[in-house]
Amino acid sequence: PSRKFIRFLRFHLKRTVDLGDEVTEDVVRVAKSCLDSIKQTKARDFPPSTREIEALMSGKGLTVSVNCVGGRVIDIPVTSSTSCLQIIEHIKNELALTACRNGFGLFESCGGVSKYLEEKNVVADVLSKWEKYETHGINPDGGSWALVFKLFAFYDPMAPDLSKTEKEFLFEQAFEAVMNRRYPANDDTLIKLAALRTQFVVGDYEAGAYISDLVKVHPAQQPQLLSGDAAAGNSSTLKKAGTIIKGTLKGLGKGTLRRLRGGTMKKAGEVTDAEMSKIKEKIVVQWKTMQGMSTDDAREGYMSIVQNWEGYGCNLFEVTQTSKKEWPKEVWLGISLDGVSVFPVNQRERLGFFKYETVLSFGAPVANKYKILVDGGGSMMFETNMVLEIAKLMKSYIKQVVQLRH
Repeated sequence: PSRKFIRFLRFHLKRTVDLGDEVTEDVVRVAKSCLDSIKQTKARDFPPSTREIEALMSGKGLTVSVNCVGGRVIDIPVTSSTSCLQIIEHIKNELALTACRNGFGLFESCGGVSKYLEEKNVVADVLSKWEKYETHGINPDGGSWALVFKLFAFYDPMAPDLSKTEKEFLFEQAFEAVMNRRYPANDDTLIKLAALRTQFVVGDYEAGAYISDLVKVHPAQQPQLLSGDAAAGNSSTLKKAGTIIKGTLKGLGKGTLRRLRGGTMKKAGEVTDAEMSKIKEKIVVQWKTMQGMSTDDAREGYMSIVQNWEGYGCNLFEVTQTSKKEWPKEVWLGISLDGVSVFPVNQRERLGFFKYETVLSFGAPVANKYKILVDGGGSMMFETNMVLEIAKLMKSYIKQVVQLRH
């Protein structure tokens, strides 16, 4: 609306609030809410969702649930204009993370999909987008869409004075990386990590104990992405979908789930029952050696192994590189505070490392292609659907590097 209408509306709402006793409490509360809403200037990307409309009509207000580490869920009341940044600040205050050493962010997650949400995004728009996803059957791995608060940028993950809460976040995300095969390790290392995780979750081994499928501790217990049948099922569902004008997707088709994942649709490596049984037996053997180990010691032991890799602290993206013939096409692009790394998928040795001082420019010249120009090293081109996330991270890390120097 134009300024003259905003002025009139603000005058009317303030007068309603000032009337106080002459009107009901509900009217005053709604007037205050409207006053707060007209301060926001960002236009909405989506029409209000059914859930938002019902919350406004009932007068109870809208509440969103945000998942954190250890299964903790925080319920936060929001308005039609609450941003993701406000949610992040609310949770950081509640978890005493205002002085944290690393950067946190809000993500939308479903199954194996986890996408970073810009701080300026309106939470109510995210709910509206999910409603459209659910209408068209876009629920990766049969999951439900949820908000997740977790680490976004690793500024100083190995600092000795980290709070216990921050250590818990780092531990859970390291475990998530191992389970999603984003940590290169041989079979023996994976067994050791699984045993440490079991000690952390279950405690000491007792006679007759075994590794239950309910407690997942080894990557073999869950598929990497979708099996062939699951991928085919989702593709047939998506073919029937209509078009979403704004948000994460422009349109819905066979590649929708792949675009959401930010990677390629691969058939999961299947493990036979006999192989799984052998893996569990090896985990139990290691677990038995950890009698008396506390949960803190188990967590520290797990992290010491993970942190021993030079890629620890990198945000890894599965990309296709098209610029260097001597490199494999499918690689991991690692973005960290130190610079940009390139790894072969599931391998520990780096193909290349470039400090930010040598990066002349970076960005997406065309959709789904990310270009990094390095001084003395030419340009590197990567095909990926995560260009926004990569650019956001690089800007965030470069800003932090500049702040540390001054």
